[in-house]
Amino acid sequence: MAIIAGTVVKGKQLGRKLGFPTANIETEINGLPNGVLTAINQQFYLGVMNIGVKPTIGPNLKKTIEIFLIHFDREIYGEHMECSILFKIRDERRFYSLESLKEQIKKDISYASKRFERMGIASQNKESLLSHPELNLPDLSFYKKCNSLYGINRGVYNVIDNWFFDYGITQVAYRRIYILSFLSFLQAENENPPGKCVKFGPGGLAFKLSRFITAYIEETGDLVMLKADR
Repeated sequence: MAIIAGTVVKGKQLGRKLGFPTANIETEINGLPNGVLTAINQQFYLGVMNIGVKPTIGPNLKKTIEIFLIHFDREIYGEHMECSILFKIRDERRFYSLESLKEQIKKDISYASKRFERMGIASQNKESLLSHPELNLPDLSFYKKCNSLYGINRGVYNVIDNWFFDYGITQVAYRRIYILSFLSFLQAENENPPGKCVKFGPGGLAFKLSRFITAYIEETGDLVMLKADR
């Protein structure tokens, strides 16, 4: 898991021309592998992020971070943004045309949106997820949601919830997004159908939680915080 923080700056606006306006985050990018990922910003908007050098556009371009926030259309140039990576979609790669790139971006957003829907946190309007009813359920009701989607029992749920709390994710709605992301990660890794009990396999639950945290940042088990010089 990585938290990326920096200032939103104006880029070349290629994303806007392709129909997917992105926020370009100016920050140091040391240690972050290239890739297309999902993320959530500090205002609880979900998005699809690209970290890389845009090989379709040209050779030897500067590595950048940009995010397309779903159901978000406000101008935010000059504002500070923090984004937490949720899960990886694919590696960055070169396409033979901008049209091919555009079609792949559509697929990336569709894949992310469907996975968010399966997690029960997809937003159908321009409101922040902070007020999403599923993330603000009473604790027992939220556990029952996790049980119906992923087949986990209350003891396992409590261990996962406490693990993320001890990791430093103390805001309840934010922590619940990570709980759902982790369970979705297990489901995708094991290719389990919805509602089927997730399996932890060798090493058990603690190993899977650690693996989830380091699934994108393989080099370290620590929380990676990248901040621009301000």
